[in-house]
Amino acid sequence: MGLLEIPTELRMHIFEHLADLSYGRDETIGPNVRLTPAICRVCHTIRKETLPLYAKTSSFSIQTDDNLHVSNTRVQAWLQALGPTALSKVENLHLSKHWKLKQPSRWQGHVGFYVRLQLVRKVWQCTAGTYPIANDMRGMRLESVDLLRHVILRQLRPASAYTDLKCLTSSDVEFIINAMEIVASHPIPTFDTEQSEAGRQRRRGLWATMEGKVLALQASFDEEANVQPRSKGFHTPY
Repeated sequence: MGLLEIPTELRMHIFEHLADLSYGRDETIGPNVRLTPAICRVCHTIRKETLPLYAKTSSFSIQTDDNLHVSNTRVQAWLQALGPTALSKVENLHLSKHWKLKQPSRWQGHVGFYVRLQLVRKVWQCTAGTYPIANDMRGMRLESVDLLRHVILRQLRPASAYTDLKCLTSSDVEFIINAMEIVASHPIPTFDTEQSEAGRQRRRGLWATMEGKVLALQASFDEEANVQPRSKGFHTPY
């Protein structure tokens, strides 16, 4: 008896026991990597049945340095491979990016940040951080990822507690990638340690430019929201 001749419910039960579709797998989306497991490429019917299960049970990780825009990137390829239905089942997504430092010294070219999205009890949680140093407070990096986390949660969480769960969409991913690009493109120098009022104003001016662009992006994705740029609390002694 062929697999397609088995009743759908029994077939789905079999799929749930496959290693490629089991819970808790880490899937790194990168160059020269298959975007879906072999079982999802057998035929149209099996792909339709297994792709949402694959999306739901996987923890996806994508390094986004090649993403100046969402189009024509590994993120776009991943979105196209999943499609809207499977993407709406995603519960774990980790995105990372490096800051664009003009003159990085030694390891500073690898100074970056990440956001991790997790669906916990039907509520989106977002963790944001820096690497290789956790909670890196130099150059207002910690404030930058806090701002990123703030706008991402606003994008993903319903305005009302009575609203149905907001499933992940390609528009959400596009928003996050664009917001990460803004943060990465506005690094605040770590060597500027001037504690005069002029030094503080210079750093806060750079911050205000980045924050304004992030909030403007948020407003463009949320036409109903009355988003006004507002100063955030600073963790660093600036």
